[in-house]
Amino acid sequence: MKYLFYNDISYLIHNKIKIILLVLILPICSLLLNISSDISIIEILMKSMGTNLSLDYSGIVEVIMYIFNLSWFLYLISEIYTKDLTDNLENIFLRIKPIKYIVKKNLYFIIITVFIKAIQYILMIGILMISKNQTVIDYELFKLIVVDTGYILLIQYIFLFFYLIYILLGKKISFLITTIIILIAIVPKNVWSICNYFYLIFLSLILINILICWVFSKYSKSIIEKI
Repeated sequence: MKYLFYNDISYLIHNKIKIILLVLILPICSLLLNISSDISIIEILMKSMGTNLSLDYSGIVEVIMYIFNLSWFLYLISEIYTKDLTDNLENIFLRIKPIKYIVKKNLYFIIITVFIKAIQYILMIGILMISKNQTVIDYELFKLIVVDTGYILLIQYIFLFFYLIYILLGKKISFLITTIIILIAIVPKNVWSICNYFYLIFLSLILINILICWVFSKYSKSIIEKI
């Protein structure tokens, strides 16, 4: 159902374009702070995006960029999904069943997230290659982009899953706070360190999407009533 996809795109363009531009521009600003460093392109990218955090040597800019990127993409998923459930129910569920809605919605949202992450990296890699006079793209760059994107998507959908449970439980704030604390404690903060486990990231992403689809299709009426 293309309506869902067009509706999401229209919403982002008309309501969130300034934030999206910030998401694209801020990493470039971070990049410019590191561009003169005598380190490899991939190291500059990791510093600029906060994907190689370490308590021993990470600077404040890396920490800020990690938090900013993660916060923005969590904000994105909450906005894209809750806008339908709060403002657009009649248009959606007169046209499509809940299970088809959530499957298509998940697919379209993944496309949107991948596109935004791709634009982020294309802009930064382009600037780096011009400044470093380099024309060859290392395989490690692709590896970083794929894992970073998978990592962001996995965190987004874990957040969405627990948000749905939070709604079903009657929006108990104690559950939400406890869940956030646990996730902060157990989720790896160094994206680059999990590159060798990218297959687990995507397997987990598939499983969490299946869980979300099951919960939403089984309890869609309760979720809509309690949203």
